This record gives sequence, C-alpha cells and structure tokens, in this order.
Amino acid sequence: MFASPADILISYSMIAEVAFLEVFCVLLWAIWNRRNDVLHNQNSKEAAALLDWVQSFLFEFQDGLKIVNVYSICQGRNLVKWCKPSSGSLKLNVDAAVIKDSGVIGVGGAIRDLEGLVLACWSLQLVGYFDIVTSELLAIREGVRLAVEFGCPLASIESDSLSAVQAISSPSPCFAGASIVNDILFFNF
Repeated sequence: MFASPADILISYSMIAEVAFLEVFCVLLWAIWNRRNDVLHNQNSKEAAALLDWVQSFLFEFQDGLKIVNVYSICQGRNLVKWCKPSSGSLKLNVDAAVIKDSGVIGVGGAIRDLEGLVLACWSLQLVGYFDIVTSELLAIREGVRLAVEFGCPLASIESDSLSAVQAISSPSPCFAGASIVNDILFFNF
C-alpha cells in the first residue's frame, strides 16, 4: 500500500490534526538527531529528555507563530500598491522605525527602476532620540545621498510619512528638521 515513509506521512497528513503532525514530525527529527549524536559523538539523551525537548521546541515554535500572525494582521490593514517611476528614471522608497525611549532608530530604503528591480538598498542604525518625522527625514536624506553617490537620477521619493513629505515640499526655516530638509534639497535638486 505505501511505497515509502513519505507516502505514509502524506497519507496521514490528510486525516490527522495539525497539532499531532507537528508533534510527530518534531519527534522524528529529535530521534534522527539522537541517532546522529549516538553515532558520531557517543552521546545519548534519555527518552524522557527527548520528549521534554520536543515539547519545549514546539511551545517556542508556536509562541513565535503568534508573534508573526499579529505582525501580519497589523501589516495587512494598510496595503499600498507600489507605483512605477517614469520611463528612464528611478524611484527611492524609504522607511524609518523608532523604538520609543531606546535611543536608537532604524532607517532604510531601496532604489528601484521602472520594472521594480532593486538597484541599490541600504539600512542604518542611528543613535539618538528622534521623533518619527525626523527619522523619516533622515531616511530620505540617506537615500538621496546614496542615489547621488551612485549616479542614480531619481524621479520620485516615496515615504509613508506625510509630514516628512510636506516638510520637504514646503520648507520652513523654523522647523526642527530644517537642516535635514536643506541637505535633501541640496543633494536632490
């Protein structure tokens, strides 16, 4: 009836509960590792220790899935479609992440062509206490600087911060991030 162990797994995967399959597969993996440990290192775990390891591995794995699912749900609410730049030019997409009270921000971006192909990408960790608008402006500045450095003619810059975009479109000398805006305008125009 079954030609191989894989056929058995496939057959039972159709009727078994997911939780059972997870335990079964991790147990097989643990047994295989135990076999290799005995064969190559002459070490052996007790059966009870093996079962404890399987249980703790699955608990950690399922905890990780909960985090991923929460992140996916949050990200799925605000889907935005990427728009192509005009023919013969490139587009800079940037983003920034601020971890409140950590003293560190992350900025990054990508330069893409008409087909969406990434020509250059970057990410930086910057030390300092910055608000989100300043962080987005720093991301834009670093992206524009990179584009100039590589000789990439930018047709547009995309950021998810409307305030940062407005600060560049209508610069104000009294704005806290005015020097960053001046750098962006100097590099890009």
